[in-house]
Amino acid sequence: MNLTLTPAKNKKNYYKIYADDEFLGCLHQKLIPAEYFLQNSSLSDPNVEDFILSVKSLIQKNASDTLLDYLAKMERTIYDCEIYLKRKDFPLQIINSVIKDALDKKWLSDERYAELYTQDAILMGRSALDVKYKLKQKKIKSQIIDKIVDKIFSPAVQSEVISELIDRLLEKYVEISPHKKYEKIATFLYRKGFQYQDYEEILKEKIKTCL
Repeated sequence: MNLTLTPAKNKKNYYKIYADDEFLGCLHQKLIPAEYFLQNSSLSDPNVEDFILSVKSLIQKNASDTLLDYLAKMERTIYDCEIYLKRKDFPLQIINSVIKDALDKKWLSDERYAELYTQDAILMGRSALDVKYKLKQKKIKSQIIDKIVDKIFSPAVQSEVISELIDRLLEKYVEISPHKKYEKIATFLYRKGFQYQDYEEILKEKIKTCL
């Protein structure tokens, strides 16, 4: 078994460290003893073994600090964190470890992310279908998405969102005929992910009040 150092592609003066085929992590050159750059070192050397343990410990701490800083800026999903840490050249085993720790400490929660995202989406006039699609792209489990979106996006809330959208669109299309208004607004709502049966009666009623 050998210790191998490979220059990191997009990090100046950083090296990827391997103990045989095991990727240990990525460190700055100044943290790596100079003798390890001369030739591959045998893992039977106690100094190398100590160095490997030191690298693992340091990488673990760096990954934890990096994740905490990332989470401090805004709410994230598990998938967001996995992608972010992979881009930072952390080993998969350490990524899984620090993410589990963040979950255990409630720093990270897909449920909380889905809830906040849904609440913001309602304020922006988006449909439940669109919200579910976006959350699925974040690799959140379907049962979490359905439970949270269906709870927050109640029929009453959905009707209110549709009603507010229709009011804004009626102001936009004030100069056109009622028939054209209905067509344009119905098409807009459908494309936003609302079902026809959800907005049909609301739209018809609001068109009548404009006559």
